[in-house]
Amino acid sequence: MRLPATPEKGADVISARKLEVFSLVAQVGSITAAARELGISQPAASAQLRDLECVFGAKLLYRDGKRMRLSEAGEVVYRYATTMAVATRDVIDHVRSLEEAELGSVALGATQTPGKYMLPRLLMKFKTLHPGSHLALLVSDADDIWDKIRHGQLDMAVVAGPDPPSDLRLDVFCEEELVLVCAPDSALANKVISRKDLEGVPVVSATRRQWMDGRHTAFGLDRANVIIRMGEDEGIKWAVRRDLGVGVLYRCAITDELREGTLAEVRVEGVSEKRPFYRIVSPYKHLSPVQRRLFEELVERHDAVRAN
Repeated sequence: MRLPATPEKGADVISARKLEVFSLVAQVGSITAAARELGISQPAASAQLRDLECVFGAKLLYRDGKRMRLSEAGEVVYRYATTMAVATRDVIDHVRSLEEAELGSVALGATQTPGKYMLPRLLMKFKTLHPGSHLALLVSDADDIWDKIRHGQLDMAVVAGPDPPSDLRLDVFCEEELVLVCAPDSALANKVISRKDLEGVPVVSATRRQWMDGRHTAFGLDRANVIIRMGEDEGIKWAVRRDLGVGVLYRCAITDELREGTLAEVRVEGVSEKRPFYRIVSPYKHLSPVQRRLFEELVERHDAVRAN
């Protein structure tokens, strides 16, 4: 099988500038006019055309009176040049959109409470402002989130609960209030009581025992009175609604229930408890423009949502 002839050195180089000069000459019909529009000399424009004709090994333009016209080969090259110009503009627009955070993807992780009750609304607002962005939210336990951050499977995360490990970069996303809740028909509903009034009151807790029991201590609840541990916040709410006991949940997780009257708040004298939600990335992570924009806007979006 015969191999194609090896082109001369530099003969296979088709620069965008050569195509630009050639296309403009074809459009205006004059090398001089094209050179003037491009801000170059007429000899420089002619040299670009000669180089391009050398690349293709064909005459691309011919003179017809005072006007330069495309040859048959020139028609083919002109279609190619037009396609390349459109593709180049598309690439430039795409890259600029990436840099302006209008395009790109973000893999966001979160533990249960921020992942289910806070971030979905925030991400919807971000998506509205940046419709070209691609967002994915993974809700899992803290250990899994930390591991995926370390291995680059998540770009960033919002975590509630235990303090994150020191090898991750973090700051406080927000501080969220803890609320003691009961069934709406409970004798404790919408009351202001003392910690002593909670002695012996049954408690519905979560399976995340170590840091969940810390919540109970703040309200004066006794671990010995935990009658059932549910896996998630929704399980705790289900049990509390049926008056199996009181529960401690973040306010963002029970906003709808308090408004609709399916749960009631119990205020304890002298108790005002808040816990940090952490915003986390790997110290080795280089955030893309859209990821950086979301990372920076999370707190702003959170404050705006809470204000409404």
